Amino acid sequence: MRFSALHLVIRAFALGIIAPEAPTSSEAMSSGSGGGIPHAVKVKFKVWLEGENGALLGEGGVELLRAIQETGSLKEAAKRLNYSYSFAWRYLRKLENRLGFRLVRTLRGGKVGGAAELTDEALRLLEIYTLAEETVRRVVERINLAVAENSL
Repeated sequence: MRFSALHLVIRAFALGIIAPEAPTSSEAMSSGSGGGIPHAVKVKFKVWLEGENGALLGEGGVELLRAIQETGSLKEAAKRLNYSYSFAWRYLRKLENRLGFRLVRTLRGGKVGGAAELTDEALRLLEIYTLAEETVRRVVERINLAVAENSL
């Protein structure tokens, strides 16, 4: 996987080194029918990480990894997300197979039960996803504010 170029661009947005280009008012108006657009129009987005063979990790996988990180247990993470344990386990294995590395280290239980913790690779993926999602969210919020204020 190659995240370095994406990571640099996202980091540059996050640090304010580069900013997205917004069309001027005349450019925005010339692409329409001459009238304004309703203020109720909003930009929405989804973020996911892709590799050379397609999607790798999206919102559902991130939610599962975060729940495992917070609970220390795949069983408790599944319960929190209203997933069956078997669904969560299959989903996790599917993610690991797609990525080609382990995301979770598990320790077998005993009387007190087992434990699960994220690998360094999983933590890095969460960091990349979070940075991308937060950066895109800020840009989209700025666009939506400009649309609402009719200042595009």
